[in-house]
Amino acid sequence: MASFAFADAARFLLLTVLGIPGSLSTADAASASPVSGWRSDLDWAALTSKLSSSASLIDTSYDDYAGECFPEFSEPSPTTYALIDQPSGMCLPHQFLGWEMSWPRPSENGHLNQTFNQAFQDILDLVYDALTDVDSWLADPTNPSLNLPSKVLFPSIASDVVAAVNFAKENGLEISVKNSGHSYQGASSKKDTLLLNMNRYTHYAPTGITDCDASILGSTVAEDLSTQPCLLSLAKNKSSLIRVGGGENFDKVYRALIAANEEEGYKYHLVGGAAGTVSPMGWSWQGGLAGTTGGRLYGFGVDQVVQLEMVLPNGVHVKFGPTEWEDASAEGFTVPRTKVVSGVCRSNPDEHDEENWVWKSCPEDFDIDFNDMWFAVRGGGGGTWGVVTSVYLQLHDYLPVEKYLFNSIPSPTEECSAIAPQFAEFKAQYILASSLLNVTKERSLACGSPDVASDIWCYGEEDVMQAWTRFLDLNNMTDPANVACLSSIAKEASLQNISAAPVYDAPTDVDSWLADPTNPSLNLPSKVLFPSIASDVVAAVNFAKENGLEISVKNSGHSWQGASSKKDTLLLNMNRYTHYAPTGITDCDASILGSTVAEDLSTQPCLLSLAKNKSSLIRVGGGENFGFGVDQVVRLEMVLPNGVHVKFGPTEWEDASAEGFTVPRTKVVSGVCRSNPDEHDEENWVWKSCPEDFDIDFNDMWFAVRGGGGGTWGVVTSVYLQLHDYLPVEGYSFNSIPSPTEDCSAIAPQFAEFKAQYILASSLLNVTKERSLACGSPDVASDIWCHGHGEEDVMQAWTRFLDLNNMTDPANVACLSSIAKEASLQNISAPPGYVEYMMISAAIDRILQSGICMMHERLPNGSPGLGDSCGCGAPMSVAWNPPDLDPESRDGSNNHHALPIYY
Repeated sequence: MASFAFADAARFLLLTVLGIPGSLSTADAASASPVSGWRSDLDWAALTSKLSSSASLIDTSYDDYAGECFPEFSEPSPTTYALIDQPSGMCLPHQFLGWEMSWPRPSENGHLNQTFNQAFQDILDLVYDALTDVDSWLADPTNPSLNLPSKVLFPSIASDVVAAVNFAKENGLEISVKNSGHSYQGASSKKDTLLLNMNRYTHYAPTGITDCDASILGSTVAEDLSTQPCLLSLAKNKSSLIRVGGGENFDKVYRALIAANEEEGYKYHLVGGAAGTVSPMGWSWQGGLAGTTGGRLYGFGVDQVVQLEMVLPNGVHVKFGPTEWEDASAEGFTVPRTKVVSGVCRSNPDEHDEENWVWKSCPEDFDIDFNDMWFAVRGGGGGTWGVVTSVYLQLHDYLPVEKYLFNSIPSPTEECSAIAPQFAEFKAQYILASSLLNVTKERSLACGSPDVASDIWCYGEEDVMQAWTRFLDLNNMTDPANVACLSSIAKEASLQNISAAPVYDAPTDVDSWLADPTNPSLNLPSKVLFPSIASDVVAAVNFAKENGLEISVKNSGHSWQGASSKKDTLLLNMNRYTHYAPTGITDCDASILGSTVAEDLSTQPCLLSLAKNKSSLIRVGGGENFGFGVDQVVRLEMVLPNGVHVKFGPTEWEDASAEGFTVPRTKVVSGVCRSNPDEHDEENWVWKSCPEDFDIDFNDMWFAVRGGGGGTWGVVTSVYLQLHDYLPVEGYSFNSIPSPTEDCSAIAPQFAEFKAQYILASSLLNVTKERSLACGSPDVASDIWCHGHGEEDVMQAWTRFLDLNNMTDPANVACLSSIAKEASLQNISAPPGYVEYMMISAAIDRILQSGICMMHERLPNGSPGLGDSCGCGAPMSVAWNPPDLDPESRDGSNNHHALPIYY
């Protein structure tokens, strides 16, 4: 059998969670629409012959989706529970999820050529019932945007999954995987796939609780890992576990726990998801937020995993988990630190009876790294690395739960609504700074809440009401009516599975921590080098490589995550590196360049710019700040981790205007290496083809650097950035000139709506797409900045918006005002920011000589959060953030996904 590595998993992608299509054969491509008889050229009977008697393989079609799922979507309060058990197994929690990108507008290429503006317009039309074609799109079984599987297998046991994966592998099919289909991204559905719907898989939870007995286990993990879950649990000072099947969602698991608690006197608590239709098989692998189920007390959902059982992309059935660990309590941890993860393979994968399964050491040629697999699966997303068939989850001692509701019992009142901001402040103090309310850290950790406006859930002793009274007293709000705004309802802990992100008690000793030079949490470099030229960087990287040192890199230290600082490293502070920008502008002359890129790439930046119908560039040094975008990068120069100084960029391209793109599509990226890296004088640098044994793939490097984050792939020493024709800029400021007014503040929501329409649905305001694209804004509350030909149409559009909304009072019109500014002053990060940020930029040159200063005093100990991009953002970091859709994307598609939503 072929060996398995993570690269195999990436190629397998069989698994729809990442949504990356595989290669389709001619026969497969001919079956693009989801109709019965999909891939009739394959021997499906061979697969059926290997399935258990309780497994079911069926053909599916659009008619199944429409007939079984649409009726529930038309209900006033549709529920996913009514969709899970439909016969075809295709239903999803929202009707539109059955189409690519949840967008039923017909598209032959996954909406690649359809703009976000069009999507937003469709949404607006749906909201206002103005879209007359949507019903026809939804009713069309040949709609090319349909994203439904073509066959569905309901596995019953692990051997069914093994058979399906092997069949798919042998026939070049993709596999998609679904538990209960709770994903609001539609991640469990994909066209032209064999869907493994795990809903009818063996249910282990009803009989899956294990109480571990240390007296009969011994101290060594059994070779078949049968004792591993209990031994690890006991090492965590826990004594109970539950085994959950790959098709069980939390509704089924919670019911099993309730039954056990009612029978045995309330012993068990599980950290889990909120909605019953959420599955441990998706929720846990993406972290599993669990603030209201004791997550602050016991950790994320992923922390509850004790042992995993899954079928890998190579068809091997494995189980694995930590087998060696060490005590880490001296470092403040409450659970042991994993040292070794071990796994076993099932030697009889065709055996249907689980009692006869045989687990043995995996053959060496399988090449499975269980240490890597343990960390990859627990955080890499559901279905990414294989099909999970069961998991052992940690159980905790039962604690009674109390829910504290604000302004809800017996019914909401205006008086309580008026102090809602104070309740939000109280909750923040209780959870983040509990000492202010005389609440212990332990009691604070026992409580959680999913967001600022939601209720509080606490396990154990009741002191929230006392803390609320103290908060009101401290704020001179002791009216009994205020006290009564918060009320509690005792509920059984097993019913309170509402998820949230763990947060921690704010420290009271922070000043002493900050003043302590021996604080082990300090994250400062040990030496700082200020390179001046590329040879300095080459020397530093080679020295670090030869001596096993880590290098950290800083431009201006703008990272609000503190990414430019790391303990025990040699920091390359690029702030004093050669400044190319002052003399770095190049105006390209096509008449003297020729059409072929010079071997040393000296003509490459200009030739690529001319191909984009641009004629000017600027070279920026690795230490110069102000941020641009990844699409502006024309050529890169950097020192790689192997100490080689390279420059590279596209050298062959093709016109893509027929597909709607405004810049050429990259075909080939070439690079050269500096053959005299010790030479200090740049005029004497010699660039030549890189030796073959350097093995540098510049095509991959071009895409990796422009999206993989600053400093990830090497030290950027300079970059050529595209310049564009100068356009005057106009800033439109809301409620600021001459000074803010209450009248304008009252219509701020309408301004936000106007701005959304102007930028995303401009036709509603009779504004052309070209004028709309010339404008931008950093966020919903900020001003609008427009670059263009001096036509002031934002004010006209604002007047039209007010007219359409019957708000034509001159005072409303006056809430928006324009300020003409020089465009050259508005290039403060991307999108354009504020001139005031120039002060921050100027301050960069006055940083302490140590070169280790950062943007926030606590960054050496940990980041307070992400900050805005502003004038001190550098091209060496801002430009490497992941790009929006552009024609140079690897597969020409936009693979951006929304963050997962937990309920």
